[in-house]
Amino acid sequence: MKGSEMLLDVIGEIDGSFIPELSPKKYKNGVGTAIKLSGIAAVCAAAAFIGMFIIPPKGKNVRYDSFALSRELPVNYGEACFVINVNEPREQAGWSDYVFAARVDEELRTEYENVRRNEKGVVIGSPYTYYSVTVIDNLKGELKKNEPIELCKKGGVSYDGKSISLIEGDSFLEAGKYYIIFASAEKDGRLGQGGMPNTAVELDISDADELESCDKYIEYKSIVQNEIPYDRERFHSVYEESVS
Repeated sequence: MKGSEMLLDVIGEIDGSFIPELSPKKYKNGVGTAIKLSGIAAVCAAAAFIGMFIIPPKGKNVRYDSFALSRELPVNYGEACFVINVNEPREQAGWSDYVFAARVDEELRTEYENVRRNEKGVVIGSPYTYYSVTVIDNLKGELKKNEPIELCKKGGVSYDGKSISLIEGDSFLEAGKYYIIFASAEKDGRLGQGGMPNTAVELDISDADELESCDKYIEYKSIVQNEIPYDRERFHSVYEESVS
């Protein structure tokens, strides 16, 4: 049932005598005005109820500096169970479709999925933070290099902008920094970090030319070569080199 139809149903259940326009009776000494106001208040209350619980809330996307806000706002860490040991990088590599060294160019936006109202009528949603990153080198998989692509992280600033939601052990990426990133392709072709912690390892470099001599980069090249494979359904990112 549409919101407008439900509003009419609610109005239809109100006694006509409380809505002067629907009643032939006349009132004196301001009584009619009081009853008219009562009828309007009832209709407004019905409309407010419908607006709060029936009409779907709108989604949105907002641009934040989530890395900075995570040092100012309360952070709510969600617990999760994983099918791999997220503290073992060889298992992380085996799970991932791609492992690559990249520079985080900027945070693009936060989008919200499953937007809804909770039992108190407050609009909530699951945040996803999107970044522009530039791949410097692929350790696993073949993503496009040396051009901006989008990377999605599960978690971000809450719908009301008053807190942060992240998986326990996870953190935001910082613009201008270099990382080894573990990522997977979503079914729709998006490139995501998979909703797991330890999927971004910061590199102690300030320029792409320093990558080859970076100890952490050399370490993770070896880790990927000795990954622990994981058999699961896999998809392809729209940012693969072979995908036009």
